[in-house]
Amino acid sequence: MQSGIYTRPPQVLTTNITTKRLQQIPHYFAAQYDKEINMILKYHVTDIDEKGYVIIRGGDCTFVEEIDEIPTVEMSLHEDVLKSILSKKITYQKAFMLGKLKVKGNFSVLPKLDQVFKAL
Repeated sequence: MQSGIYTRPPQVLTTNITTKRLQQIPHYFAAQYDKEINMILKYHVTDIDEKGYVIIRGGDCTFVEEIDEIPTVEMSLHEDVLKSILSKKITYQKAFMLGKLKVKGNFSVLPKLDQVFKAL
């Protein structure tokens, strides 16, 4: 048995068609940030037609493809915008203001998303 410090392997958005990009979003979540945040984010990556939900509850972040609950916010964006957001080249809020991110629902959560998701 080896001892030492565990480091998470890098999670990089790739262009491999078999890799679901949205499934990787929870890897960017800063779990220790705020355990009081409860929201459901619906993502639609339009250019690759990928949809899914990211659920943030009690300090946990998970991805599911289907859910029966109403999302806090629904977001539509291109894959390159998603990559830019997750690598912190652009914020959710700035992408929204530039028209690169379409939002339906409570768009006031966008600044909070910029805080709870970190670049790897």
